Amino acid sequence: MPDKDFCLVIRFVNSKGFVSSAIDFVEGGAGEYDHTECQDVVTNEWIGAHDNGGFERRPCGYMKPSRERRYAIPCTQEEYDRGMAWLNSQIGVPYNFMDILGILMHKDLTSSGRLICSQAMFSYIYTALGRLPLNALPENANRITPETLHLSPLLIGHCTYSFPEPK
Repeated sequence: MPDKDFCLVIRFVNSKGFVSSAIDFVEGGAGEYDHTECQDVVTNEWIGAHDNGGFERRPCGYMKPSRERRYAIPCTQEEYDRGMAWLNSQIGVPYNFMDILGILMHKDLTSSGRLICSQAMFSYIYTALGRLPLNALPENANRITPETLHLSPLLIGHCTYSFPEPK
């Protein structure tokens, strides 16, 4: 069994903004999470896709979510490095507004060469670990919402932070 001294740190949040509200609407207003991103545990920066700026690194504390859950998925250094290499190769990729519209309309309206947050985190986990986080093909990752990705069995037993505390 490989040494699992590293972790993929990923969080799910509920935030403010037009796109966040649209994602909440798709979830029937009952969704707990409208954004997901991961953390570079070396620099402590959050990495993810936002409608404001696309896929980029952001400083810790840049957002004050109303709800947050963090997970630390055990991995090897090789898996962590492979995931970080993929993340770094995506820096600067524009946000996929058409994909959000497609999710709202239940149609595949994605634009190539663009990302949404949950698509990026699905691909990050798959690239790093070589395991699908959900029963979905990588080419369909653009149809996954943060709320859906939060159902991944890879997260079970790995929650490290929750705000507010679950009831």
